[in-house]
Amino acid sequence: MAIVRKISLHPLFAAALDLVAAALVLWQLSLAASFSVFVGWMVLRTLWWLVLTELCYYPPFVSRWRHFATLLFFNAALMGLLLFVDSIFLVGVVYIFLAFVPAVSFVLVPNRPDSLSVLAKPERRWRLAMTTLAMGGLWAMVSAVGAFQLMSGWWLVWLSVEALGILIAVSMWWWREYGRPYSGQFFIAAGIMALIFGELAYIVYLWPIGYLAVGFLMAALWYTLWLLLRFSLTPEGIDWQRQKWFLMGMAIVITFYLVLVARWK
Repeated sequence: MAIVRKISLHPLFAAALDLVAAALVLWQLSLAASFSVFVGWMVLRTLWWLVLTELCYYPPFVSRWRHFATLLFFNAALMGLLLFVDSIFLVGVVYIFLAFVPAVSFVLVPNRPDSLSVLAKPERRWRLAMTTLAMGGLWAMVSAVGAFQLMSGWWLVWLSVEALGILIAVSMWWWREYGRPYSGQFFIAAGIMALIFGELAYIVYLWPIGYLAVGFLMAALWYTLWLLLRFSLTPEGIDWQRQKWFLMGMAIVITFYLVLVARWK
């Protein structure tokens, strides 16, 4: 790919190209008459990003492959969620996310090699937000598969185990993004994440709430626990005085959503 990289697109131009490509893909998705056609456009979107991240300029302190991996996870989760969303309004919301969120991730790529590495923080935080949205889409899909009885019994259990495996892998990936080295404590944190979310997935599945509510709840709780474990992996540990306001805010948001927004069956 060295020859391809001789062509270096400005991140803003790459973002504009991605918006045009997104408009084309989403228009075709709205016309898709079969699952195979739908999957075909998902694959084309992925291939497009593979080419675009190769052509786009990245400074040395920003990884094009981590960007591509974030785009891939985001695309797979939200486009898969489209298969189950039956509200025209919600379909429109997902379309907006699929069009503009990836484009912004290109806009935030620093465009100069002599830029300070601190300028990469907005791009990394935006990709973390994309990952959190994708995590919600992933678990909403798993819940929808069970709700619509597309799978049952051990097949549904196996699907949930696969989703849990993705959750653990993504958690470890993002701890590494923030500079946490592999260690015994690192893998203990991954085990804690697996244990808590394995039990939580089973509990939430028994709750009489819709699949979108499940996705929101799992995404919010994943980000909260991931952040606390990330701080626990630092030499300073968790500063509970600073984090208590964040935890109280998340508790209020989750309670508000479950009580006033989520539909209970």
